[in-house]
Amino acid sequence: MNKKIIQGVILCINICIFCACGNQSTEYTEVQNTKTSTAQSESANADTEDNNTVVSLPSYVPGLYLGENGSGLIIYNEGKADYYWYEWDTVESGNVWSYKDNKLTIYIPSCDCDVYAEIPEEVTPTLVFKSDSNNWDDESYTKISSVQSKLLPDDFDKLLEQNGIIVSSESFKEYEIGKIKFSFPENYMYEVVNDSSEEYIFGVMDESNETDASIIRTYSEDLDNDDDTFYENVDKYVDVMLKKIASDMTLIKSENTIVANQSAKRYIYSLVKEDSELKVDTIAINNVNDKKFVLLINIIAGESGSDNSIKYGSEFEAILDSAIIEGTETNVENTEAEENVSTDDVTPELKEFLDEYEAFINEYVDFMKKYTSASSNDVISMLSDYTDILTRYSEFAEAIDKYDTNTMSTADAAYYLAVTNRCTKKMLELY
Repeated sequence: MNKKIIQGVILCINICIFCACGNQSTEYTEVQNTKTSTAQSESANADTEDNNTVVSLPSYVPGLYLGENGSGLIIYNEGKADYYWYEWDTVESGNVWSYKDNKLTIYIPSCDCDVYAEIPEEVTPTLVFKSDSNNWDDESYTKISSVQSKLLPDDFDKLLEQNGIIVSSESFKEYEIGKIKFSFPENYMYEVVNDSSEEYIFGVMDESNETDASIIRTYSEDLDNDDDTFYENVDKYVDVMLKKIASDMTLIKSENTIVANQSAKRYIYSLVKEDSELKVDTIAINNVNDKKFVLLINIIAGESGSDNSIKYGSEFEAILDSAIIEGTETNVENTEAEENVSTDDVTPELKEFLDEYEAFINEYVDFMKKYTSASSNDVISMLSDYTDILTRYSEFAEAIDKYDTNTMSTADAAYYLAVTNRCTKKMLELY
């Protein structure tokens, strides 16, 4: 399985780029691969007869295989193989394989590595592909057919489902930062920059697999602050940290909040870099229980309100919402606090607006689910409603951004956070 490694640099600092994420375009594209690794090319050359025909595999090997982690392989007799990953709308075709000393080696360009499986003498339906590269997780493949015909991504998806290989889009991996555990989506790969300060980089590519869609950078340090001291100094500390990324950010808004039942402050910045606008969503947390200061910086390609900002902003909200401190009932307490927020002292005008906003978000999510699954004819008939609901969404997004919890009463701020958190969770149903 392709692990999608970190490869490059962004924003003039050592923030790495992640490769080989799934292209979410609806148009099918067959990716022809002519590149091979040096080791694989040498192996292929060594396995070629004098008449330039590729050394044959055992007859039972070629065919269609499905991987337990959600990938697919078609191994052809003539020295080629196709590779598919469940998140892709493309098939990586023409990958070169070689066979020597009972070992089948296939070069997978999307992770820039050779993967190999030992081929036993006895017939077996299962091959386990491994790699010496960190870009690949060992994966067991089961042969389901000897047919060597090209498949579309949808065909692979159906076969995965029919064979009981259901890969959940709600798959998460847990990381601890400043004694707080966060659950990140598994498609966010990460690199350790400095383990002692828990300086990590998480990231995911956009649909083109060419640029970063979202990058999250984390820090922590020992800091024994009570909440009052934290709020007195946090602005200066965050400003210093962000200037390491760029000195020309524009602060859009900031607000006090709660993460894992700890005091926190959130900042939304805008940054223009090389004619592209980025949203920089930053949260500072005072883990008073463990005397830790925690900082998460989320850099999202696209201005506030853009599709990219909405999608990855919602994922960042989910990451923050997952935060829990070991030995506490943080998540339960947060959920109960949300559900039990008293509205007695909430300003009536604010409550009326937030209730309307939440009702609209529910309507928006329900409509978009129908729209994205509709047939071509139904989509045409829904276009007017689609345009209308996007206009309303833009108006609500603009209105909600004008509120500042720093200037609200305790009751207003609590209700505002409860409603917006519920809306964020609802929006995640679309992704």
